[in-house]
Amino acid sequence: MPPRVNTIVEWKEKRSDLIEWCKNVENLKDAIKQQPFRRENEPPAQFKMLNALRIHYSKNASPSEEIKMSLYKCPNFDMESNKTLKVPTFHKGEYDDQATCIVDFANKVLGGGFLSHGFAQEERLCCNYLDFGWMIAKKYAGGDMYGIGQDEAIVIKNADFWCHIDFYGDVPDDWMKNIACYAKPKFRQSIIAIDCVPVKFKIYDRDTLTWILRKAYTGFAAVDDKAIATGHWGSGIFLNNKNTIFCVQCIAAAMAGKQLQFYAFGLQTPESVKGFELVRKWEENKYSPKQAFEELLQVCEKDKDFWTPSPHVATNRFMIDPAQMPQNPDFSRKIVHISKPSRKDIAMMQMEKMKAKKDGPEMGSPGGGVSPSMFGRDNRPDRNVASKGPGEGWTEQSYSGLRRSITERISGRPVESAPSPTSTRKGKGNSPRSSKTGKGKGDSPSSSKTGKGKGDSSRSGKGKN
Repeated sequence: MPPRVNTIVEWKEKRSDLIEWCKNVENLKDAIKQQPFRRENEPPAQFKMLNALRIHYSKNASPSEEIKMSLYKCPNFDMESNKTLKVPTFHKGEYDDQATCIVDFANKVLGGGFLSHGFAQEERLCCNYLDFGWMIAKKYAGGDMYGIGQDEAIVIKNADFWCHIDFYGDVPDDWMKNIACYAKPKFRQSIIAIDCVPVKFKIYDRDTLTWILRKAYTGFAAVDDKAIATGHWGSGIFLNNKNTIFCVQCIAAAMAGKQLQFYAFGLQTPESVKGFELVRKWEENKYSPKQAFEELLQVCEKDKDFWTPSPHVATNRFMIDPAQMPQNPDFSRKIVHISKPSRKDIAMMQMEKMKAKKDGPEMGSPGGGVSPSMFGRDNRPDRNVASKGPGEGWTEQSYSGLRRSITERISGRPVESAPSPTSTRKGKGNSPRSSKTGKGKGDSPSSSKTGKGKGDSSRSGKGKN
């Protein structure tokens, strides 16, 4: 019997409300200010494109639809299954209208940086499927976000495809020449949003592979579609190995009783040729998911073609983990602004990166796996965060060695004892959590450039992806 996947919560949004929200450009600006990946000097082309899509959507979308997103969870996971492995069907290029259900290579904070900078797979999907994108943006504008926990997946059913985009990575200045918007949606697809492990290790161990398999299975088992379109999930900036991830997805699909459609996204399929050969062997010998997993674990220990590149310390050190943030009653997570790394943090990262290159496999556990903490030695969640429950008066917590100011209680009411990140205070001797616009002496070196004196130390810095 395959593990059960439960629906935790369902979010609904009337399209008529999204249309009204999109009619006002100030709403988009508010969403951009509130989203956790915002940084100074954002590329202007990205905002111009988003604003054009906002106008297009508000003028052309039918108000009669209702948009639904659901959060799924797999609380108890095992690999006992009588299903056997199957080789996926292969497709060249990007997702097309032949796929009825597609995988979003998601960030833990749903939507990633589509409102700020960068334009990878998830950011493109938010613009392709505008109902999806504007629902996320509206959540940001309200000071909230959709977060994905370690054994969770988000599914968007019947998402409408509104525009075709021909660029990737960044929004170019001539973006208008490389985008085609439709007066009516071209087709509909379901979207499975699952995040993958950010690499900070060399060799996959049992705990790491189990985490990835559980995540993929949760998303695959949550949909009714018999075929699921996917690709090199987690193998971009997260630096996972393509052979390993290919095999894990095939095992997850077998457990969920799904047929995988593998799209290469312009990359050559030989990048995962060893993974394909291994899955073909499993199919020919009628391996069960558990047998395939055990063999994959052995292969990952010995074959360098199943290892990850060098640890991506600089990127992964400051990743936001919404699973460790306090939960709202509707299971979404409040936005928390994480301060920028100090000079000491940057120097420490550089030393760790040099040590990782010298020593080879990482950093804290045999084989470089993520056990006992999924986020490595320096990224363990604060124990107090996990121990506190709803309604216990959150004010400030430490995470990933950084201080975070949480300015609202879980109930959504303002915390009177803590200043808002956008509030201003003037005068001498401001506290370490005072505003960027404060004036005074004796401030820390990490103060804002806009402050007068020698800078108040602000904890309302923007998070990095």
